[in-house]
Amino acid sequence: MDNTAARLRGEDAYGDQRLKRKPWTRKEAIGHLIDWAIAHQQWLTRALMDPRLAASGYPAEAAVAVQHYAEFSWTDTVDLWVLLNHLLIHLLLRVPEEKVDTPCRIGIAAPVTLLKLMEAYVEHCQDIVGQILARLE
Repeated sequence: MDNTAARLRGEDAYGDQRLKRKPWTRKEAIGHLIDWAIAHQQWLTRALMDPRLAASGYPAEAAVAVQHYAEFSWTDTVDLWVLLNHLLIHLLLRVPEEKVDTPCRIGIAAPVTLLKLMEAYVEHCQDIVGQILARLE
């Protein structure tokens, strides 16, 4: 997390560069990851409190434009994403073994375990961050 954040921080112009595979700037892509982090933090918390999780669906990609991430500070956007992920890591390190198999249904998809839900979150973040970093190097 910290190494990725260090690579992302820098000139604000990085945030305005467009991704190749998504219709977003890098800043908007981090905004999308913020939406995902917030959703997953809420889902993880609920899954730890309840015997199962049912959520209406993943954050809509259209939420990026509605929230005007393109107009938000690049540094603040990166910092917010990093802090949310620090919270997620903090929570994940404290998940009791008996909760990793908690069934989680997101939208109309088949239920997955809490462990699989969090693994999918990490994979999604890696994909989007990979796109963001692709042209920063």
